[in-house]
Amino acid sequence: MEYKDKLEISSEYKFGIELEFTNINIAYLYTQIKDKIPLQFTIGHNNETFDFNNYWCLDQDGSVTKVEHKNESNRYMGGELSSKIYTDTYETWNEIKTVCNILKENNCIADEHCAFHIHISNNKIEKNKKFYEGLYKLIALYEDDLKLFYMGDKYKIRKHIDKYAIPIKNKIVKKLDKIDFNNYESIYEYLLEPEFYTYASRNGIHMYPDKNEIEIRYPNGTINPNIVQNNTNFSLKLFDALLNNKIDIEKLDYSLKRQKDDINLYGYSRNFHPIAFNELVDTISKDVYDKRNFKSQYKKVLETK
Repeated sequence: MEYKDKLEISSEYKFGIELEFTNINIAYLYTQIKDKIPLQFTIGHNNETFDFNNYWCLDQDGSVTKVEHKNESNRYMGGELSSKIYTDTYETWNEIKTVCNILKENNCIADEHCAFHIHISNNKIEKNKKFYEGLYKLIALYEDDLKLFYMGDKYKIRKHIDKYAIPIKNKIVKKLDKIDFNNYESIYEYLLEPEFYTYASRNGIHMYPDKNEIEIRYPNGTINPNIVQNNTNFSLKLFDALLNNKIDIEKLDYSLKRQKDDINLYGYSRNFHPIAFNELVDTISKDVYDKRNFKSQYKKVLETK
């Protein structure tokens, strides 16, 4: 899987990434990285005043440091690097690769406690009923495939994924028959409002409808620039396909009916759908390199299960 200079995605998409890691004191890491990228430093997610248009943020993260299992002197061993707000440019991907390489050179590790989050925004998302319908029906069908793909390197269930990236497939399936996808108020009532006002900011995929922003929380932690880029590229291309009506909603409805029939007949539905996932990849990909990178990552993880 090669690292691209550019993804060829519209500048209407803005995105940022969060890299979680351990095995290094973050104060020491700050000294190693501050002269190589624009960087600000905080402790305990106190980053409300930070300028994400121009700076990365290095921060402590208790879910990574596991303070309860360490003595006081080690409580800052590991943390999170939150990126600037980016668009798809050569400079963007060069800087992201530089950051990943600095982490690797300093022996940082993305272990089973670490996650990799992706934030994506586009003003066209706002109240886009077809976008919401396609996205949530895709999750209802293929959430397990998405989680598998986002593992990146190999099949590895993150230690606290059900706490920090809560699956939402079953909740969506129960609500689908109640939702009028031609009515934004109905979508908001059954999907967006309960997600926003409950503990669901930790859902595997979280919508911020007031900001036209989506946070992808499924991916396992990684500091491999190829996986970072491939996961981000997949997410951008998926959302772009939804916004441009490339996803066949009627086909999704047919598949959802078959899934419900399987549950009624056998008591379960299949977790993984390799053929259908490959068809989804064909739909959202912009070129043969997208197809190869997306399919090879999914296949590699599935084969290590």
